[in-house]
Order: sequence, then structure tokens, then C-alpha cells
Amino acid sequence: TPSVPAASIPATNDLGSMTVSETGIRSEGKIVLMDIYNLSFSISGQVSKVYVREGDFVRSGDILAELDTTPYLISIAQAEGALELAQARLKKVEAGPYKSEIDNAKAQATVIAARPTEVGTKSYDRQSEMAAAKAQLDFLLGQPFPEDLAIAKAEVVQAQMNVEATKAQLELAKLLAPADGTVIKINLKPYEFARNGDLVIQIGNLDSLSVQTNMYDFEVVSLKIGDKAEVSFNSLPGVVVSGVITSILPDERVSQGGVYIVTILLNDKHEGIQWGMTAQVDIPKE
Repeated sequence: TPSVPAASIPATNDLGSMTVSETGIRSEGKIVLMDIYNLSFSISGQVSKVYVREGDFVRSGDILAELDTTPYLISIAQAEGALELAQARLKKVEAGPYKSEIDNAKAQATVIAARPTEVGTKSYDRQSEMAAAKAQLDFLLGQPFPEDLAIAKAEVVQAQMNVEATKAQLELAKLLAPADGTVIKINLKPYEFARNGDLVIQIGNLDSLSVQTNMYDFEVVSLKIGDKAEVSFNSLPGVVVSGVITSILPDERVSQGGVYIVTILLNDKHEGIQWGMTAQVDIPKE
């Protein structure tokens, strides 16, 4: 699970670039992706294959990378072998004793019943021997015993669960894309060891570009969700993109409080706008 959506990367300006006028607020911000996924393996192992490169577009469910499956294939084979043994034991318990065992017990009882109580100077406790022979015959005819059958069935169920669990581990060796997006970063190579939980691949939706900027509390009180904004870029002279405020949240990185992160979703797309680019945000006063 492999994957967990990451929070968008917050703006990093120090509020020194924010200006306020009678016409509105101007603040420096940064282009961020609102849909970012930090991906990691749920199990550890040696990387076998990496199927993507940075910049590749992937579809949800695509295999991005894979660990060496040899240890898991061995575990599956062992688990399936144990299941076969458990099933064989259950079949043996259900079948009960062999017919030859029952026939031998009956024959033994017959021999004891026909045996004289005395032979020469020796005497035999035929009653005791008959009781033992009958007990043995009853033991054989009484099978399968309910408790033995229950144990054998439980062993089969447990063995089946072990097979399913090992097969599930095999599936976890594949890292899948949780959504459509572009590969932004790759932190692994074939034959490297990947630990479960370590960030190995990051993908994002490049169509979810927004701007985040920091503002003081006394300025955000005049703002609300849905307010319009205009975004321009020093690196793209003449390019102005409209946007709308989608969130106003406290910046938890500022311990003393009083600072907020304002997020503006860009309405228009421009091929020159890149994730991480610095932007100028103008929010007119109504």
C-alpha cells in the first residue's frame, strides 16, 4: 500500500514580499501540486525492476517498480506444500482406518474367542484378552473421531490462509500507481535494497497546479473562499493567469501563530508554468 497522498508543498515566502494597498493585496507565492503521491513499498527487498523514468506519464494501476520476488515464490511453494500435506492428513482422517486393519482386529477377536482357557498346565485369561480385542475393534470402527476431524480441518484452513498470505506478499512486491499522473521523482535503482515505508517514487497531477502564499491573520480576515486572484510570473513576462482561493489554513510551521497559507487554484493553463516556480499573487479588494 502501498501509497499515501502527500500534502501539497506549502509556500515558503517569509512574508517580506507581501504588500497591501487600497486596491488589494500582493504577495509572493510558489506553484504547487495539490495532487501528490509519495509512494513506498509495504515490504522490504531488493529492487528488481524500475519501469518508469522521471517525467513519464502513468495511469492508475500501472506497475512503477518491482522487488525481487524469488524469496516470496519460495515461500509460496513451501506454503502450498504444507497445504497439500494438511489436505492429505484430513483425507486420511476422514477415510478412517484401512479395511485390512479392521479385518485383522476382527480375526484377532475370533481367534481369542475360540482359544481354550487352558492348554496343558497353562491357563489363559480369555475374558481379559477378549475385552482388549473388542476395545481395539471399537476404536477402529469409531473413527473418524470428531475431535481428530476438527483438528485436521483446522490445519487445512490454516494452511490455506498461509498460502493466501504469502501470495499477498508477492503482490506487495509490485509498486502500483494510485492515480493518473506524472512521475516527479525516483529514489531507487535496480539491485538497490528498498526498505518498507521509504519514499521511492513521487507522482503528481500536473493539471492540479495551484499557488500557495503566506499571509498574516489581519490580512486573511478580508479574504474568503471563492475570492478571485491574478497570478503573474517574473520568469514568464506578460503571462497573467486567473485563479480562485480554495483554502485559507493556519501555517502550523509557525509556532506563535498568526500566519496563514492561502491556496489559489489556477483557472487557466499555460505550458510555461512549472511546479515550484515563484509567482506573484494579486488579490483585489472588493
